[in-house]
Parts: sequence; C-alpha cells; structure tokens
Amino acid sequence: MIIETYRDFCKSKRGVKCLKLRCDECGKTFICNHCVKAALTHSEHYCSRQCVYTSKVVKAKILKSINIENIQSKVKNTCLERYGVTSYFKSEEFAEKRCLTLMKKFGVDHQSRSPEIVAKQQRGRGRIKVLKHWKTEQLLNCEASYELAFVQWANYHHIDFDWQIPHKMPDNRVYYIDAYIKDGIHTNMWIEIKGYMTPTGLEKWSWFHNEFTNSELWNRKRLLDLGIIVNNRCIPNPIYESKIESVS
Repeated sequence: MIIETYRDFCKSKRGVKCLKLRCDECGKTFICNHCVKAALTHSEHYCSRQCVYTSKVVKAKILKSINIENIQSKVKNTCLERYGVTSYFKSEEFAEKRCLTLMKKFGVDHQSRSPEIVAKQQRGRGRIKVLKHWKTEQLLNCEASYELAFVQWANYHHIDFDWQIPHKMPDNRVYYIDAYIKDGIHTNMWIEIKGYMTPTGLEKWSWFHNEFTNSELWNRKRLLDLGIIVNNRCIPNPIYESKIESVS
C-alpha cells in the first residue's frame, strides 16, 4: 500500500523519486526508490520475497492463472504422440530403462525378483521383526509370528538355513519360499511356514510342492509338534527367545 510519494535530494540535485510503502502481508513500512513507475501501477506491495510467497492474494492469482485440467490434457496428448500411451510410466521406453537399471544394480529384471528390494519393502511396512542369522549375521525379516518362531528355533539350535528364497514361476510371477534347511534332521528340506493359506498362496504352494517334492508346509499343528510354538498360541517358545539378538 502506498503511504506517500516524495523526492530524495541526498543522492541527486534533481532528487530521486521515492515511495514510502506498507507491506500488504506483514505490515512493515519500507522505502522504494527504484522501479517507481511500476510500483505505482501495482495494487499490492511486498517488502520481501518471503512475503510474496506467503501472500494469499498472490497464491490465489497463481491458482487462477493455472488451468490444471488443461495441463493434464497437454501431458496426456504429449505422451500419446511420443510413446503411444497416456503416461510415460506405461511406455516401453520406461520399462526398458527400469529393467536395465535393475539388472545393473541388482542383477534382476524386476524388483519382485530381488530379495534385497523385497526386504526393504517389507521393513517399510512397519510390522516386521528383524532378527540376525546365528551363522551369517544376515538380517532376516519376519513378517508373521510363525516366521519369528521358526528363526528363533533355528538360531537357538544352530541349524543352518537360507531365508526367503525367490523362485520364478512359469507365468513369470515370483514365489518366495520361507526357508531351506541345510543341516540337522530336516536337511535338504524346503519349508513354507503358514498359518492361514489364501487362494493365491495355495496356488503358489501347490506349484512349488509339485516342482520340489522335498518340501513341507509347516502350519500351526506342525510347529506345535516340533515345539517351535507352545501352549497352542501364536507365540515363539520362550526358551528360544532369550538367546536371540533382535535388531530394531
């Protein structure tokens, strides 16, 4: 807001035309001695860029000048012209770049086939218990209480095992079997640890069991028989819990 107009004769004999203004955002008084003609034509005046960025009047003008629907339409038309699809992320070029990047960094052509990426995604869900493998010190993600109980049992008895091993299915889906036991009375055995089996999970398990006959489904009954869980409850056996290091 313009308070007054005057001439400053300190810098020039003819005097410099100045404006005394009040900031429309913070109310601070300030002097403007440059671009005075432009300032006289403006309806709002601001003392700093911060006041400009926080001004509701400026934000409303910007939003009014932007036609979001028009921009979205232009983006879709551009993608259709260049890639033949409405989004770049659906294009073959993006799919090829993604595959090349994954092959370079992780040695796989899809993120679901990388145990490292899958492990990070699981931890990001926030309901994961992470334990260390007793031998390799590898971090193991345990998404369910049965999985947690199995890892504690194997660690307690020093049973060597691999965890969450990916297998490519004929339809290009990836199935992660929970464990492969390397020694002990269950040597050379693939283990699927499951309480409730969904239709999709059952389909994957049936395919895997047909391919690998040395595989077993360890459900609640089997875990109880082996003493991995106790008291018919979905909790690990307490005798295994005290000696296992947990990673937060």
